[in-house]
Amino acid sequence: MSFVGLVDLASSTLGGHAVECTDDFFASMQNLVAPRPAVWDPDRYTSRGKWMDGWESRRKRGEGHDHCTLKLGVRGVLRAVDIDTSHFLGNHPPFASLEAAQVDGDLARAEWVEVVPQSPLRPGSPNLFTVHDDRAFTHVRLHIYPDGGVARLRTPIADSASVRIGRAIVGDLPPSASGRVSIWLVVTAPLGSDPVPIVVEIEDTDLGVVAEATTILFLEPRPEKRAAD
Repeated sequence: MSFVGLVDLASSTLGGHAVECTDDFFASMQNLVAPRPAVWDPDRYTSRGKWMDGWESRRKRGEGHDHCTLKLGVRGVLRAVDIDTSHFLGNHPPFASLEAAQVDGDLARAEWVEVVPQSPLRPGSPNLFTVHDDRAFTHVRLHIYPDGGVARLRTPIADSASVRIGRAIVGDLPPSASGRVSIWLVVTAPLGSDPVPIVVEIEDTDLGVVAEATTILFLEPRPEKRAAD
């Protein structure tokens, strides 16, 4: 299974964010939606213990398990899920499941649908699952059994639109110069489909990424032709 070229609906780049969780004592739930890959820093510690790039809860002393609810940056149909446990090697949850919901108002009234059943997770590794549900969702809820750490939760999609972005080599500009770069995108999608997220990143050979922009493209239904008078 490959997620190359797909758009992650949960990414903070698109506005995805964690809404609530049962416990994020060791590492913040907001790390789950970070767009960059998780990193390992062997020398970094916090007042609560080892710093980890992900969401990490405390060990359970009784019954129950932990969960975290995320709002997707863009409403969409889920096709795959990556429950990434990178760098969590003795403190990862042995099992996880995922629910999704279309939330129009009060989150407490949401009707949750299980899209990934409780499944074993590998430590320190991506854990990829397919989703077979054609409904569009706005929120997902990650359950971990019973506790532990997850680096990232990615919900990549491919079917809201077909986006092909090429690389344009503009050439070097003098350091004091300013200029404008025009980027043309060709997007193929059914009229009236769900919003299409497009991420444009400008990278300099020496400086790395120097600009990033996110556009949400709305494709309105084609107006009906009027009959000739």
